[in-house]
Amino acid sequence: MRAELAGDALRLLEDAEAAVAAGEPEHVVVALVKAIEGLVVRLRDRVLDGVVASSPAPDHVPF
Repeated sequence: MRAELAGDALRLLEDAEAAVAAGEPEHVVVALVKAIEGLVVRLRDRVLDGVVASSPAPDHVPF
């Protein structure tokens, strides 16, 4: 799933670069950047979830 999200973000980045180079309207570029940002957040969350899931839980919580 992480590789798929990263691939999607890369494709959107390439689309955004092409849109800038082609002189697309600002709203098109902004929409692409926001889509990239959303995918990056989802990718970050997946990575953090994986790290937390692989971390050993303590037997007890010291107070």
